Amino acid sequence: MRRYLKPTDPASCALTIVEVKVKIGDTESVKTSSHVTFRTRFSDETVLTTRNMSLKSLLDRPPYSIIQECRRVASLAELKRRHDARAAQMGPALPPASGPNAIFDEQPREHRRFAEFQVKRGTSLPDGEAYEATDKARLRGIWNHYNPFARRMSWTETILYALVGSVLPLFAILKIVPIVPQPLQDLQVSLAWIAIALCYALAGVIIGTISDRVSFHWIMLISYVPAHFVAGWSFGWFPYSTLMFVTSVRLIRVKRRRALIFES
Repeated sequence: MRRYLKPTDPASCALTIVEVKVKIGDTESVKTSSHVTFRTRFSDETVLTTRNMSLKSLLDRPPYSIIQECRRVASLAELKRRHDARAAQMGPALPPASGPNAIFDEQPREHRRFAEFQVKRGTSLPDGEAYEATDKARLRGIWNHYNPFARRMSWTETILYALVGSVLPLFAILKIVPIVPQPLQDLQVSLAWIAIALCYALAGVIIGTISDRVSFHWIMLISYVPAHFVAGWSFGWFPYSTLMFVTSVRLIRVKRRRALIFES
């Protein structure tokens, strides 16, 4: 985390980069996430925060904190403009901390105020010189893992995601399979199966391109339910939905590797 302050600007800027590496057996997964935050304090103890963080917080929001979520804003100038526009409507802002002592005093004071609020809300527990997350926060993390809408996704991306995952398999089942000659359909590995598998894989490629996060249960929902209820089609022995999921995950991992900041 790197923080920037300017003596003539009440808004401070913070850049946060998190790189996580997880290795289970021979499988290694590395992910980098980053976001920028502009923050202004006001005389009534209110704090305005404008950020482009994609993940939702597992902790509660204090009553003194007002947050503008701008996930799709990549331009720092635009993010700052939105922050200043909102701050201008909130009254007189406090001057920025000046000098090392003031800067290093403000940060722990604000952290302590935030942490004490989380303790009252039951999301954190004091543990010596640190704070430990409680089961309330952990359960939120588990729920967010299975909730496809926990990540801040635009409705356009979500609708496109769902349409691709449902329409391409239906196109293969309803349009391509009927035109395959019956003798070829009766083969152990028929052209019909190959066509369906290719459409599922293509859907995975498109989903992996337009999104940066997929979940297996969400892929099953958008691919299996329409195919089963609209086409009345059984998957048989081949894991078509798993193929869509694996294809999208592989592509997303390639994208994440290219976005790594700390790891060479």
